[in-house]
Formats: sequence, C-alpha cells, structure tokens
Amino acid sequence: MNISHPIRIDELSILNGWLGMSFCAGKKDVGYFRGHVWERDLETDAIVIAN
Repeated sequence: MNISHPIRIDELSILNGWLGMSFCAGKKDVGYFRGHVWERDLETDAIVIAN
C-alpha cells in the first residue's frame, strides 16, 4: 500500500515554524463502511517522515 499510496503529510504554519500532520503511519485495518484495507508499513512511513 505504501508504494501505490505514499503517506501524505500536510503542513500547518504555527508561530515560528511548521507542524506536520499525517493520518496513521503504519496503519493496518479494514474500513467498516467501504471495506478499504490499509496495509501501511511503519518502517517505510517513518523513513518518509524523517526525510
């Protein structure tokens, strides 16, 4: 899932810097309403976040 759907990190300007926000790095779950499967890899997401 990480390759086809890279983790998205949004930025919010606050005071003298930025706040990075993301939705569940490393998430593994099946969506209740639409049955979407999340199979994120935490290590891969962490590398993206660190860079």
